[in-house]
Amino acid sequence: MSHTGYTPLASSIVLSSVWSQSHETVRVWIAMLALMDRSCHVAGTVPGMAHLCYLTPEQFMVCEKILLSPEPENPTKTDDGRRIERIDGGWLVLNGKKWRQKFSDEAKRIRQAKWAMDKRHGALGFDPPDKIGKKPRTKRERDEFARAEQAQRAIDSVRDGNGVGETFEVAKPLNE
Repeated sequence: MSHTGYTPLASSIVLSSVWSQSHETVRVWIAMLALMDRSCHVAGTVPGMAHLCYLTPEQFMVCEKILLSPEPENPTKTDDGRRIERIDGGWLVLNGKKWRQKFSDEAKRIRQAKWAMDKRHGALGFDPPDKIGKKPRTKRERDEFARAEQAQRAIDSVRDGNGVGETFEVAKPLNE
C-alpha cells in the first residue's frame, strides 16, 4: 500500500465511545485511521498491525474484535455502530467516507469564505492589511483583518494537515 496525504481527525474523537475503550484499542483505531487510503481501506495483516501498534497479535485481535463489534453507544447507527469490517488484504473503515466528505465540505466553505473576503477587499478598493504590512485602523478594517487571519489559519491547517478536525466559523459578510 502506498499511503500519501493525511487523514482528517475530528477533535470530537475524545468524546466518542471508542475513547472509553482500552489504550490499546484507541491506538489500533488511530493507526487504522492514519493508514486508511482514499477508499477507506487499511491494508495490512494482524501481525503487521500488531507490530505497528506495539502489541502482541493476541492483544491486537482483542482490539480488532471490539472495533468489529456492534457499538450501542456509537451515535452513528449505520452498520450497528461497527467501526471496521474485515476485507481481503486488511480492513475497511466503515464511516471513513462520511468523515472525509464532512472535512472536504468544511475545507470548501473555508476556501469560499476566503475568496469572498478577497473579492470584497478588491471591490472596496484596498488591499487587506496583511498584504500591505500595516495595521488596521478602523473597526471595519480590524473585523476584516480578523476574518482574513482566521480564514488563512483554517486554510493553512487543512492544507498542512495540522489541527485538522477543528471547527472554524466561516466569515460572515459585513452588514452594510
